[in-house]
Amino acid sequence: MTDPKELFLTPPAIHRPAPFWFWNDHLDAERLVAQFDDLVDHGAGGAVLHARGELPNEEYLSPLWFECTKAVAERAKERGVLAWLYDELGWPSGSAGKRVEVGMSRCRRRFWMGYRYYIGG
Repeated sequence: MTDPKELFLTPPAIHRPAPFWFWNDHLDAERLVAQFDDLVDHGAGGAVLHARGELPNEEYLSPLWFECTKAVAERAKERGVLAWLYDELGWPSGSAGKRVEVGMSRCRRRFWMGYRYYIGG
């Protein structure tokens, strides 16, 4: 059985922080692996890979995207830490960076807004 004090001082990856890591610039596998290593070197138990903000839409879900996510996932495995993939670019979820809506108007998100007005007398 592992010593509780030792577990507290050096917790396994699953019990360490794993920050949301925003990928919001042009993708480069070497740079991303180096950034991931830096997170782990500073105590992270992994990271949540998340396309965000200024990531060019054409890079999301491209072959380069999959190359980069694979490179980071392999590094996570090598280092014994975790990598999660947040599978959406922006909000709302489910549009695959707005690709679902292109040419398929039936899939375009719709919403209804209701208003209540109270008029006192």
